[in-house]
Amino acid sequence: MTISILRTADAWWVQTPTGAAKIATSATTTGELLADRAAIDAATQSADTVPVDTLTLVSPVTVPCRVVAQMTNFASHVKDAGMDPNTIPLTFFRKSSASISGPFEDIVKPSHVRFLDYEVEIGLVIGRDMPVGTTVSESNLADYVAGLVVTNDVSARDIQLPQTQFYEAKSYPSFTRNPVRPPPFRQPGTDSDRVFPALYGQPG
Repeated sequence: MTISILRTADAWWVQTPTGAAKIATSATTTGELLADRAAIDAATQSADTVPVDTLTLVSPVTVPCRVVAQMTNFASHVKDAGMDPNTIPLTFFRKSSASISGPFEDIVKPSHVRFLDYEVEIGLVIGRDMPVGTTVSESNLADYVAGLVVTNDVSARDIQLPQTQFYEAKSYPSFTRNPVRPPPFRQPGTDSDRVFPALYGQPG
Protein backbone atom coordinates (compact mmCIF):
# COMPACT_ATOMS: atom_id res chain seq x y z
CA MET A 1 0.00 0.00 0.00
CA THR A 2 1.16 3.51 -0.83
CA ILE A 3 0.82 6.22 1.80
CA SER A 4 0.77 9.85 0.62
CA ILE A 5 1.97 12.38 3.18
CA LEU A 6 0.91 16.03 3.10
CA ARG A 7 2.21 18.92 5.18
CA THR A 8 0.80 22.27 6.21
CA ALA A 9 2.56 24.96 8.23
CA ASP A 10 1.44 23.45 11.52
CA ALA A 11 0.67 19.78 10.87
CA TRP A 12 1.30 16.59 8.93
CA TRP A 13 -1.49 14.69 7.14
CA VAL A 14 -2.17 11.37 5.41
CA GLN A 15 -4.30 11.40 2.31
CA THR A 16 -7.14 8.89 2.54
CA PRO A 17 -10.00 8.01 0.15
CA THR A 18 -12.20 10.55 1.96
CA GLY A 19 -9.74 13.41 2.35
CA ALA A 20 -6.79 14.20 4.61
CA ALA A 21 -6.40 12.80 8.13
CA LYS A 22 -4.20 14.67 10.58
CA ILE A 23 -1.22 12.75 11.96
CA ALA A 24 -0.94 12.95 15.76
CA THR A 25 2.80 13.54 15.94
CA SER A 26 5.25 15.98 17.45
CA ALA A 27 7.56 15.64 14.43
CA THR A 28 8.84 18.91 13.00
CA THR A 29 11.11 17.48 10.28
CA THR A 30 10.63 14.93 7.54
CA GLY A 31 13.11 12.64 9.25
CA GLU A 32 11.29 12.80 12.56
CA LEU A 33 7.98 12.06 10.86
CA LEU A 34 9.37 9.00 9.07
CA ALA A 35 10.57 7.71 12.44
CA ASP A 36 7.06 8.04 13.91
CA ARG A 37 5.56 5.23 11.86
CA ALA A 38 2.94 4.35 14.47
CA ALA A 39 1.38 7.80 14.17
CA ILE A 40 1.35 7.56 10.37
CA ASP A 41 -0.30 4.13 10.47
CA ALA A 42 -2.95 5.36 12.92
CA ALA A 43 -3.82 8.29 10.66
CA THR A 44 -4.38 5.97 7.69
CA GLN A 45 -7.23 4.37 9.67
CA SER A 46 -8.81 7.64 10.82
CA ALA A 47 -12.31 8.59 9.71
CA ASP A 48 -11.80 12.18 10.86
CA THR A 49 -10.77 13.85 7.60
CA VAL A 50 -10.93 17.22 5.88
CA PRO A 51 -11.00 17.94 2.12
CA VAL A 52 -7.46 18.14 0.74
CA ASP A 53 -8.31 21.32 -1.18
CA THR A 54 -9.00 23.14 2.10
CA LEU A 55 -5.38 22.72 3.20
CA THR A 56 -2.63 25.21 2.44
CA LEU A 57 0.10 22.76 1.55
CA VAL A 58 3.81 23.39 1.95
CA SER A 59 6.81 21.26 1.08
CA PRO A 60 6.84 17.93 2.94
CA VAL A 61 10.62 17.93 2.60
CA THR A 62 11.79 20.11 5.47
CA VAL A 63 14.98 22.12 5.48
CA PRO A 64 17.84 22.09 6.08
CA CYS A 65 18.50 18.82 4.31
CA ARG A 66 20.93 17.41 1.78
CA VAL A 67 19.88 17.67 -1.86
CA VAL A 68 21.92 15.52 -4.25
CA ALA A 69 21.08 15.36 -7.95
CA GLN A 70 22.25 13.28 -10.89
CA MET A 71 23.31 15.08 -14.07
CA THR A 72 23.43 12.39 -16.74
CA ASN A 73 20.28 10.53 -15.79
CA PHE A 74 18.75 10.01 -19.24
CA ALA A 75 20.28 9.62 -22.66
CA SER A 76 18.20 12.17 -24.58
CA HIS A 77 19.27 14.99 -22.27
CA VAL A 78 22.93 14.02 -22.67
CA LYS A 79 22.49 14.14 -26.46
CA ASP A 80 20.75 17.53 -26.24
CA ALA A 81 23.85 18.83 -24.49
CA GLY A 82 26.02 17.62 -27.36
CA MET A 83 27.54 14.71 -25.47
CA ASP A 84 27.68 10.96 -26.05
CA PRO A 85 25.65 9.04 -23.44
CA ASN A 86 27.82 5.99 -24.03
CA THR A 87 30.96 7.76 -22.82
CA ILE A 88 29.72 10.30 -20.26
CA PRO A 89 29.88 8.87 -16.72
CA LEU A 90 27.11 9.24 -14.15
CA THR A 91 27.67 12.60 -12.51
CA PHE A 92 26.23 13.83 -9.21
CA PHE A 93 26.07 17.35 -7.80
CA ARG A 94 24.67 19.23 -4.83
CA LYS A 95 21.86 21.77 -4.65
CA SER A 96 21.24 24.09 -1.72
CA SER A 97 18.25 23.02 0.37
CA ALA A 98 17.34 26.72 0.44
CA SER A 99 16.10 26.13 -3.12
CA ILE A 100 13.24 23.89 -1.91
CA SER A 101 9.80 25.45 -2.27
CA GLY A 102 6.20 24.37 -1.79
CA PRO A 103 3.64 23.48 -4.44
CA PHE A 104 1.90 26.86 -4.62
CA GLU A 105 4.91 29.14 -4.30
CA ASP A 106 6.09 31.06 -7.35
CA ILE A 107 9.32 30.10 -9.06
CA VAL A 108 11.28 33.35 -8.82
CA LYS A 109 13.71 34.31 -11.57
CA PRO A 110 16.64 36.34 -10.24
CA SER A 111 16.88 39.68 -12.01
CA HIS A 112 20.23 38.90 -13.63
CA VAL A 113 19.07 35.53 -15.06
CA ARG A 114 17.91 35.48 -18.68
CA PHE A 115 17.46 31.77 -19.49
CA LEU A 116 15.38 29.65 -17.13
CA ASP A 117 14.93 25.95 -17.81
CA TYR A 118 13.11 23.21 -15.95
CA GLU A 119 13.19 19.43 -15.76
CA VAL A 120 10.72 17.05 -14.15
CA GLU A 121 12.61 14.65 -11.91
CA ILE A 122 11.80 11.82 -9.51
CA GLY A 123 13.20 12.66 -6.09
CA LEU A 124 14.12 9.91 -3.64
CA VAL A 125 13.56 10.60 0.05
CA ILE A 126 16.30 8.72 1.89
CA GLY A 127 15.01 7.42 5.21
CA ARG A 128 18.20 6.30 6.95
CA ASP A 129 21.91 7.05 7.13
CA MET A 130 23.84 6.09 4.03
CA PRO A 131 27.59 6.19 4.85
CA VAL A 132 30.13 6.68 2.09
CA GLY A 133 30.68 3.37 0.34
CA THR A 134 27.16 2.05 0.95
CA THR A 135 25.98 -0.28 -1.80
CA VAL A 136 22.30 0.06 -2.64
CA SER A 137 20.85 -2.66 -4.85
CA GLU A 138 17.40 -3.85 -5.83
CA SER A 139 17.41 -6.24 -2.90
CA ASN A 140 17.96 -3.54 -0.22
CA LEU A 141 16.48 -0.49 -1.94
CA ALA A 142 13.47 -0.42 0.37
CA ASP A 143 15.79 -0.23 3.38
CA TYR A 144 17.01 3.20 2.27
CA VAL A 145 14.32 4.82 0.11
CA ALA A 146 11.45 6.01 2.30
CA GLY A 147 9.45 7.71 -0.44
CA LEU A 148 9.27 9.65 -3.68
CA VAL A 149 8.56 13.24 -4.65
CA VAL A 150 8.04 14.48 -8.20
CA THR A 151 10.34 17.47 -8.43
CA ASN A 152 10.60 20.45 -10.75
CA ASP A 153 14.38 21.01 -11.06
CA VAL A 154 14.85 24.60 -12.24
CA SER A 155 18.10 25.88 -13.74
CA ALA A 156 19.56 29.23 -14.74
CA ARG A 157 21.23 27.95 -17.90
CA ASP A 158 22.98 31.24 -18.69
CA ILE A 159 24.73 30.91 -15.32
CA GLN A 160 25.33 27.16 -15.51
CA LEU A 161 26.70 26.69 -19.01
CA PRO A 162 29.36 29.45 -19.18
CA GLN A 163 30.64 28.56 -15.71
CA THR A 164 30.42 24.78 -16.29
CA GLN A 165 29.11 24.28 -12.75
CA PHE A 166 25.73 23.42 -11.29
CA TYR A 167 25.49 24.56 -7.68
CA GLU A 168 24.85 28.28 -8.16
CA ALA A 169 22.67 27.87 -11.25
CA LYS A 170 20.36 25.36 -9.58
CA SER A 171 20.32 26.66 -6.00
CA TYR A 172 18.45 29.95 -6.17
CA PRO A 173 15.40 30.12 -3.86
CA SER A 174 12.39 28.24 -5.34
CA PHE A 175 14.55 26.27 -7.82
CA THR A 176 13.63 22.85 -6.33
CA ARG A 177 9.86 22.49 -6.44
CA ASN A 178 7.67 19.40 -6.14
CA PRO A 179 4.60 20.07 -8.29
CA VAL A 180 2.54 16.89 -8.27
CA ARG A 181 1.66 13.85 -6.19
CA PRO A 182 3.69 10.78 -7.07
CA PRO A 183 1.86 7.83 -8.64
CA PRO A 184 1.28 4.62 -6.66
CA PHE A 185 4.63 2.97 -6.10
CA ARG A 186 5.89 -0.14 -4.37
CA GLN A 187 9.54 -0.93 -3.94
CA PRO A 188 10.51 -3.88 -6.12
CA GLY A 189 10.77 -7.16 -4.28
CA THR A 190 9.00 -6.07 -1.11
CA ASP A 191 5.47 -6.09 0.27
CA SER A 192 6.17 -3.42 2.89
CA ASP A 193 4.25 -0.15 2.88
CA ARG A 194 6.13 2.87 1.62
CA VAL A 195 5.67 6.40 2.94
CA PHE A 196 5.45 9.10 0.29
CA PRO A 197 5.86 12.80 0.98
CA ALA A 198 3.60 14.29 -1.70
CA LEU A 199 2.91 17.72 -3.10
CA TYR A 200 0.14 19.11 -5.23
CA GLY A 201 0.16 22.01 -7.64
CA GLN A 202 1.24 22.94 -11.14
CA PRO A 203 4.71 23.44 -12.58
CA GLY A 204 5.74 27.07 -12.62
